[in-house]
Amino acid sequence: MDTALKWIVTFFKLYFYFILLLINNVYEFFVRIFCGHTPAGKIRLRKILLRYRIDPEEISRTEDFLLSPGIFVEPASLDHPNWHIYCIDENLVTFVYLKSSIDKYSIAHYPFMYEHMNADTVQVAQLSHDDFIKLANTFEQKSQPKTVLFTNTARCGSTLMAKMLHHPGKSICYGEPHCLANLAIMDNANILSPEVISLLSRKKPNE
Repeated sequence: MDTALKWIVTFFKLYFYFILLLINNVYEFFVRIFCGHTPAGKIRLRKILLRYRIDPEEISRTEDFLLSPGIFVEPASLDHPNWHIYCIDENLVTFVYLKSSIDKYSIAHYPFMYEHMNADTVQVAQLSHDDFIKLANTFEQKSQPKTVLFTNTARCGSTLMAKMLHHPGKSICYGEPHCLANLAIMDNANILSPEVISLLSRKKPNE
């Protein structure tokens, strides 16, 4: 009986999710028609109308939120410690404004930061790939901390290693931001060209 109940619950979760996904896609279609595409050099700042995920551990996606049409603002608005990249798809980069500054989501507090980002999101901002690259170039003109990226497989002890490398005041470690998983998935599926993947991931020519 328990197994049957679990299957029924799972079925209705999936059914509800696909209905929401359909509504979201139709809604976004009309937003683009009546509100227009985001002008070049601007970001679309949007309020959350509804958030829904089947599993808190699934890959972060643009469709995790049903959003208001929003307003257009300058990309410089994202220069704040509470803004963080949530996900990247074939057209947009989605930022979220979190309840706390990004350092609160380090490995010292959360082994997997993505599990808490959806629930802690207050507001959403979206911009095109081109404007994201321009914004990143602007940020790179400022003094930036050195960044090291470790890739890993499941059950390899990466969380333990990250905690060992985390030393407040000297180094800060984050566990599994999903924007990198988004890029890896699109690269593997040939959704985006290697050149675009390199630009979005800020990969240097000699890397």
